[in-house]
Amino acid sequence: MALQTRLIDVDDPLFERWVTTVGAVFKDRPAPPPDTLDARRARLAGTRIRAVTAPADPLRQLGSDLDEVVACLRSWDGDLTVPGASVSVDLVSAVTVLPTHRRQGALTALMRDDLSQARAEGTCAAVLIASEAGIYGRFGFGPATAEATYRVDARRVRLRPEASGTSSGTVAVVPVGELRQVAPQVYQQARRAGAVDRDRFWWDHMCGVELFPGSERKSPFAVVRRDTDGEVDGYLWYRPHEAHGEGHLQRTTFGTVTVEDLQAGTYGAYRDLWRYLLSLDLVDEVVWEDAALDEPLAWLLTDPRALRLTTRDDFLWARLLDPGTALSARRYESGAGQVVIRVDDPFGWAAGVYTLTVSADGQGRAEATPTAAVQARLDVDVLSSLWLGGDGLAGGLAGAALAGRAGDVQPGALDLLGRLLRTQRQPWCGTWF
Repeated sequence: MALQTRLIDVDDPLFERWVTTVGAVFKDRPAPPPDTLDARRARLAGTRIRAVTAPADPLRQLGSDLDEVVACLRSWDGDLTVPGASVSVDLVSAVTVLPTHRRQGALTALMRDDLSQARAEGTCAAVLIASEAGIYGRFGFGPATAEATYRVDARRVRLRPEASGTSSGTVAVVPVGELRQVAPQVYQQARRAGAVDRDRFWWDHMCGVELFPGSERKSPFAVVRRDTDGEVDGYLWYRPHEAHGEGHLQRTTFGTVTVEDLQAGTYGAYRDLWRYLLSLDLVDEVVWEDAALDEPLAWLLTDPRALRLTTRDDFLWARLLDPGTALSARRYESGAGQVVIRVDDPFGWAAGVYTLTVSADGQGRAEATPTAAVQARLDVDVLSSLWLGGDGLAGGLAGAALAGRAGDVQPGALDLLGRLLRTQRQPWCGTWF
């Protein structure tokens, strides 16, 4: 069966089948209602919509000569925060292949087309959130950020005196619509390496201001923190879950409060928002999913064991397309140094020898130096996973070397590279796209 890869737009007759295929793979619904389809056209307009098509089966597609859409991918340009700066990257989403057309090269064709275009247009990297961790390494992606789930025992937790004293700001519960007006600015202030853009559709849906047709979202409680000048420098939204038990008292308590988003542009905002959360009455536990791996909350507590990190998962995956540009774009925190690396890339986009030079003021420059003496080698997915300053998979470069994915040509070169790339704060995304 001949498969064809093509770019379509939201007005293409195949768009409805593209939406249906994405919905089928992600268990959404068999076919999109007209209002949902119109909303998707508005949401996806201007993005790159790729489809792999196969000739229609006349026995199943009576009265239609349109091809079947058997695999999908969508991408668009957006800003990614890197240490000390931001860069434009290729954001990849909606990657789907129907079970009937797996292992026929559809996914490889989609990824090759998208990443080839991004590289040709001068984009230095691509990022995605992997629904299945075993898929994207072969395309050069590596896990670049991690997310954690924290659980706080609200019945035993106490804030340290330094954190529970008088605040220099104010905290207030506000209508979600008011939060919608100020949250994007706070998010920009609070962004760290790994953060990606949140467009107006994202904000409208998450705040429950303008829901996607067919979706249901109970508006969460919204809280903002203002500094002494009245400027909002932090916010959170959370959702209580009522406990179900016998007796009147059991029915009026809330077992768990789930933090859906918490962004703090200052230390004071972070302390005050957590003071609010941990002062809620009738709550047994506060849960925060998709949080940063290095949240400093434990430092605020008299008993750090009241806080438990219950899960750790990869989140944002990165794929370098132009290591010279990507490594030159970010800042460096761990002192000066120079190392010559060879990057191996089976697709060829990032392959080559590069000299990374970091000065004492944190400025870095990476140049292609084909004839330089190589000091360390590593696969492109390994370098991609460390690019934002985190450890990638547990063990970092040492683990990659143990697995044969990286190695010293000159003793100590990998250790130097790891030191140069590492940042004090772990990169964090926290935004689904």
